[in-house]
Amino acid sequence: MLDPLLQKLDLSGPNLGPQALVLCIILYAVVVLCTFASIASQGFNTRPKLLWCALVLLVPFAGILVYLGACIYLKLRTHPSMARFSRNKPKRQES
Repeated sequence: MLDPLLQKLDLSGPNLGPQALVLCIILYAVVVLCTFASIASQGFNTRPKLLWCALVLLVPFAGILVYLGACIYLKLRTHPSMARFSRNKPKRQES
């Protein structure tokens, strides 16, 4: 049921043009600016405001880095060249 929809949501060239990237950047910038305005309007001291702003900027990028690290780890762990380092020895196929 979702297959036709998911086929349209890939990151291939025709679906992800310069306009889509610019729109994503503008949308992210608007969300961050609104968040900063909200933080600035709170009654905190300067240091907590700066910490919240840093948190708002760093959490999305840290999440991306953790996700990429997990993907690389899983790809390396399941890659055939890494089988010799595995504790589970691959079963030999009998002829």
